[in-house]
Amino acid sequence: MRMGRAAAVAVAAAVLVGCQGGGTGGDGTTGGGAVADGATQTPGPEEKGPDAALTAAAEVMRKAGNGTFTLATPTGRGLAPGSGGLTWSGPDAAIEYTQDASDTGLRTRVVGAEAYLGLTEPTAATAPPGPRWCKVGDIPWRASPNNSTLLLLSRVMNPVAQLDAARTAGASPGAVETVDGARLTRYRAVEDAKAVLATIPGLDQGDEPGHRTTGFRNALQKSGSLTVDLWLNDRRELVRYRAYGEKEGPDQAVVVNYANLGGGPALA
Repeated sequence: MRMGRAAAVAVAAAVLVGCQGGGTGGDGTTGGGAVADGATQTPGPEEKGPDAALTAAAEVMRKAGNGTFTLATPTGRGLAPGSGGLTWSGPDAAIEYTQDASDTGLRTRVVGAEAYLGLTEPTAATAPPGPRWCKVGDIPWRASPNNSTLLLLSRVMNPVAQLDAARTAGASPGAVETVDGARLTRYRAVEDAKAVLATIPGLDQGDEPGHRTTGFRNALQKSGSLTVDLWLNDRRELVRYRAYGEKEGPDQAVVVNYANLGGGPALA
């Protein structure tokens, strides 16, 4: 049964007052386009090899600097479909995510190596006086192997880092596909946990118990190597990202669609 609006506001405000860490979560449904179900794939000649294409795309995305995204997730992974804005032009990349639910009262923001929970704008407008944002402690969100949402947001908030990681891992030659009516070129790379961790800001490679890298590494190693698909449009913009672990398979993939490149919201 859906809670009333007033109750949702009260619950969201209470979460911030007692904020001790952890991320947003929930079960979602698989979505995010039709690569698996409706794509028409034909191996096609490339204007450039994968290294050159991904390098060019990284420069295009670096110049764009910001955008918006939608997130589609499988069920049972502690993730929920959602959307938001992201920026990677400053010293710290940042991303803000809100679940796709009418009664959602909280949003999640990751800025560099820090994470925050905040009230959505509609909730903040009617909430009683009190904090609107709460910083999530380092240990709760970095060391929890179950914190799938924050791990994912940390991975995808910088498209330039994703393109560089795929190039370094040795992406396969591009395949031309039609996805949701758009002609895109897909590049695939298989990345180990170390390569994925390198795309996440503020992480060292320490192994001591409780180290902030430990939870992320454990979560990634549970999945095995990560298969990453990157779709570029004819302007060399990265418009679609898909990733799944070797122990999970493509039916458990997470899909992120990037849009409004260069026209995303300010995340201050």
